[in-house]
This record gives sequence, structure tokens and C-alpha cells, in this order.
Amino acid sequence: MVARLTTRIFHLWWWTSYLPALIISSPIILPYLFLKNYQFKKRIQRTNQQNNIRINSAVPFEIEEIEFLNLSVIVDFYFQEGYKGNPAVSYYLETNKGSLLMDIGFGNQNPVFSFNVNKIGLFEKQIDKFIFSHLHSDHAGVSVGKKEKEISLPDIVKTTNKRSAYVPEFCTSDDLKIIVTTKPMVIGSGFATTGPLRRELFYLNNIEEQAIITKIRNKGILILTGCGHPTIEVIVKMVKKMVPNEPIYAIVGGLHFPISESRGKIWGVPFQQVLGTGKPFPKKITLKDLSKTIKFLNSIKVKKLLLSAHDTCDKALKLLEEGVEAKFTVLRAGNTYIL
Repeated sequence: MVARLTTRIFHLWWWTSYLPALIISSPIILPYLFLKNYQFKKRIQRTNQQNNIRINSAVPFEIEEIEFLNLSVIVDFYFQEGYKGNPAVSYYLETNKGSLLMDIGFGNQNPVFSFNVNKIGLFEKQIDKFIFSHLHSDHAGVSVGKKEKEISLPDIVKTTNKRSAYVPEFCTSDDLKIIVTTKPMVIGSGFATTGPLRRELFYLNNIEEQAIITKIRNKGILILTGCGHPTIEVIVKMVKKMVPNEPIYAIVGGLHFPISESRGKIWGVPFQQVLGTGKPFPKKITLKDLSKTIKFLNSIKVKKLLLSAHDTCDKALKLLEEGVEAKFTVLRAGNTYIL
């Protein structure tokens, strides 16, 4: 009932407000969109070149094996009974080498992170370090619209001593010792980062995002993504350059396929489908794009696929489960996965 009401509000808003305004302003809007599309294509070319330079300049290195990896989902779209969920991400990772927290969801902007941390029994002293996949509000809790991005930790995970936080682009924090990653590097606790990989977004300019990798003994490489904005194909290309002779055992996190719906909507507007893509206006991510990714995942013979629903719709998740020749799981807040 709520979903139908939201959809009706969106359609009413479209027909009574947005569409007439678009028609009236078309002499201005259409040339603007034409110019922006032209500029966007140029930006994509530059971004692709930059990612290729980063990948080609990456130096293979040894990554220390870990004996085990326990991944506890703090925040995600789906959740276990007794927990809360929203379209954001936070993962706690524990190995025999140490621990880290990847992302903090909406942070102080939403109570879900603190509620689930308390429910799962994660104490602030258990977190050795932090890593942020990228600086969007649903991953780093940063305020939208501010030029200078600042990470503020929720009180429940704050300590008096500043712990290291690895970020893919410059930001500030009163709670953390910020380390900007510029290339692939070991970050400790059995983990390494791909360093920043870029994706152009039509309305939001570009985003720098990094993924985590670790090597599990007798299994292979695990890749953990935030949103997967650069695409899993680009991320794997970088990982293969970092650890060229290692099989990809598991891919965990977001792949960003909001094909049929957006998880987060404002007044019925599907912002993930419109704002979060690397497509020029008015194109969207399609089933054809998903089909290419499914073929790619099968080509690298990944054994496990544990995906976040925060940025991937149910239709895409179902097609991935049916199409990828790997053990498939949808991540849920409150669950711990032994990898």
C-alpha cells in the first residue's frame, strides 16, 4: 500500500509539476543536456584512460595469507529479525591477523548503524582500523552537498585514540587518522586495497572508490566492494595485476545494478537509477549490462558470490543467482559469514 501510494505521488508530481516545467524550459534544458552529454563522453574517455594508467602501473606483490575471515554485516538493505536495515553498507571483518570496519552506512545521519552495532555486540576496542570504500553518504556518513567532506564516527565506535582510516580521496575527520590511498597497498590485518578506481556519474561528476582484497589459505582471493561503481570488471582487472597468479575465490559486496527499482527513493524518485549510473541522460543500467557481467563472473570462475541488496534490485539479484555458476548469497544485516 505504501509503495503504491509513493508511486502515485511520483506520477502526480511528474504530470502536474515536472513535465509542464520541462516543456516550458525545454529551450534551455535541451541545449544544456546536449552539452552535458558531450562533456560526459569526454569525461568517460579521460576516466577510462586514468584507470588504465593506474592498473598498468600497479606492481604485483605478495599478500600475506589469512587462516579465516569472519564477515559480520552491520548495515545493509536486508536484515535478520531483531536488526534494522536501510540502503547503506557497513561490514566488520575479523581475521587471525586483526580486524577492520569497512564503511559506516549513514553514520550519524541515521540510527541503524548504532542500533545494529549494539545489537551484534561489537565494541569499539575490537576495531583495529577503518577503511572507506568511497565518500558517499550511505557508506561514509558524509553530509551531502558539502565541498569539504568530513567523516564523523558515531559515538558507539569512537575511542580517545585516533585509529587509522584508509580513504580513496581527501577528507577530514576529528575522530580518525586519515590515510589517503593513491595506489594498491597493504593496509594490515591481512588486507590490501586496490587503491582508488574512478567512475564518472552523469549528475554527480566522478567518484573514487577502492575495494579490499585478502588471500584465504587454500582458497584464493576474496574481493570486497562497497558499491562497485567502477564495475567489477575494472576492479578484477586491478586485482589480477596485484596478485596475478591467484584464483578469485569470492566476491562480496555491491555490484550496483538498480535495473528495475532503486532502494532509496525520495518522493518516489528512483535516485539510484538516475543519479548513480555511469550512463548519459536518459540511459539507465540495463539487463544487457547485467548479462555481460554474469558472463564475466563465470569467465573468472568465482566460487562464491555474496551480494549486497543496497544498490542492486531484486530482479538483478535473481538473475545473478540463476546465471552465475557460483554459490550465491544475499547479505543480511545481523548475519556473520564464515569465509
